[in-house]
Amino acid sequence: MSRSPPTPELVRGLEAAINKHYGLNLKVSYTAAESYAKTFSKLMTEHKTGTKPTFDAVVGQAVNIISGMDAGAFESIQNWKELAPKGTPLNDQTISPPVLKNTAFKVADSPHFLVYNTKLISKADLPKKLADFGNPKYKGKFSVLSAVAAQGLALSMYDKEKVLDIYRSWGKNEPKIMSFSQGVDRLVLGELWMVPFTTDYVYYRRKEAGDPVGMTVIQDLASWISIYTTVRMNAPNANAAKLWALYNTGPEAQRIWEKEIKWMNFSYPQQSGATEFKKLLDDTGAKAVSWTDSEETWKLMRWLFTSEEGEAYQKRLQSAIQEGR
Repeated sequence: MSRSPPTPELVRGLEAAINKHYGLNLKVSYTAAESYAKTFSKLMTEHKTGTKPTFDAVVGQAVNIISGMDAGAFESIQNWKELAPKGTPLNDQTISPPVLKNTAFKVADSPHFLVYNTKLISKADLPKKLADFGNPKYKGKFSVLSAVAAQGLALSMYDKEKVLDIYRSWGKNEPKIMSFSQGVDRLVLGELWMVPFTTDYVYYRRKEAGDPVGMTVIQDLASWISIYTTVRMNAPNANAAKLWALYNTGPEAQRIWEKEIKWMNFSYPQQSGATEFKKLLDDTGAKAVSWTDSEETWKLMRWLFTSEEGEAYQKRLQSAIQEGR
């Protein structure tokens, strides 16, 4: 993961806070995951084989959650608004978007920025839209991920062939294929001008270190990936897990998340620093796009990540970005 992972200090702080809030004596055991994908793969194996869950709740993104939802691997909490802590913005649909059917609850938002080296390129000279990255003047001057979770959101803006055409133009400019962190490391060293789809964590870590980084958004694709907690079906400690998932949507838990690891949450803009991202949207006229925005975007994601046709399209998309084919 490119985000700062949960720490022992975070877990102990949340444990103390939830026990005080509910008058309980819960002991929270947290296991750091190498990646969301590996954790959810283990979860799905246990669910499909009928193995007793080895953990009660899990944190992940919509692309991880969708297969488990389809398989009935998560517990629905229909009355979650009654159980959520006081001060939780219950009318904010991003806390648990309708497409998630009351099975997943947001703990953080991860907007994806265009980060650039302020000593090598001015904000005015940056690409404004996805197609602009195909300009030959940017050849070899940016990096992208091999994974397509963020790039694939372009399907919510353009049809499938148009998206491939756009990313073929990227591929002809020979972008470096590497992680967010690796790309921004190379950017700081002066080897790259910019890195699209970088997370807030990577940007702020470099900014706080005094590195020459600037931030803006791609106007036609300001991708926004949320991170959720889900409770597993037949979890050994189901009731405690439900309280845990819902407590983390509330204001006190969010203050702890921000204090310990600086995760952002658009539902609490004043305490999480999300106002800077929202100002970027206002200044550029961009619109944040998420897989959980609507039934239409959810259907697109299900097609892209769970169907054979979608998997074949992912390979075409990766070839377009990496090789211009």
